[in-house]
Amino acid sequence: PYIQNFNDLSNISEWTFSNPDTNKWFIGSVINHPEETGNALYISDSLGLTHRYYRSSQTYAYASALIDFGTSPAAEYALSFDWMGGGESTHDYLRVYTLPIDQSIPETGFPVGGTEVINRLNLQTDWQTKTLILPASQYQNSIQRLVFVWRNDGSSGTQPPVAIDNISIILQTCASVSN
Repeated sequence: PYIQNFNDLSNISEWTFSNPDTNKWFIGSVINHPEETGNALYISDSLGLTHRYYRSSQTYAYASALIDFGTSPAAEYALSFDWMGGGESTHDYLRVYTLPIDQSIPETGFPVGGTEVINRLNLQTDWQTKTLILPASQYQNSIQRLVFVWRNDGSSGTQPPVAIDNISIILQTCASVSN
């Protein structure tokens, strides 16, 4: 039910950013994605001019969009996105959540409630594709907030911070193979 590659700037208004004073989410063409040209969603400490992060203060930055999972029969949903980012092993990383539409995003820290769908992505400075399955029983007939949270702890870390591109959520009518 959702596809976003950030290249059509008139089509990004559904994204909301809750940014701190430093290390903010931006959409722009600063990122070098080897398989495409155009824009990506990324963290920057320079108002989007560079894909770098300030490592001397703790940050929680949130990028979110509302996703209508619709009423069509589904076995499951496949969430996929390209990502890259350095960070620091257990301190600077990306987490991904889905939250009910009435759940607010905190001013700082990780969301309480909702579902943490990815715990920690970091230490990959080459683009990777992450794909995971969302169960239809949890998402069908609902509108959820998809939330990307960048967290850094204010000490050290490897540049660059996280970048995201080519987000898709695809309805699957046949469940994935298991067992």
